Amino acid sequence: MSCGNNRHHYFDHVTKEGSRLVTTFGDAQRAHDALEKIYQTARSRAKTGNAALQTHAEAHTRALFAKMTAAGIKPPTHSKTGLPKKEAQFGYAAVHQFSPHTWG
Repeated sequence: MSCGNNRHHYFDHVTKEGSRLVTTFGDAQRAHDALEKIYQTARSRAKTGNAALQTHAEAHTRALFAKMTAAGIKPPTHSKTGLPKKEAQFGYAAVHQFSPHTWG
């Protein structure tokens, strides 16, 4: 399964019918699309040259990946470090900060 597929599998997991994300956005597809937009926007605006921001993004990425693992979903990375590319970490950090995993 590709990294993107793993990300989408997680988004599907947190946008099940009846979840707060679905209630907020109106349906599962809109909720899923919102999470993808958050990820893509933050990734495209990544400030990988800023050490403090990179450290922050890495910490949030690790926390989100722990939630994915707990849900039985393989985190979306193939690297030996267990982390995706630096710019992708900003995307995952934004998703984690949005906190869909706590929305039920």
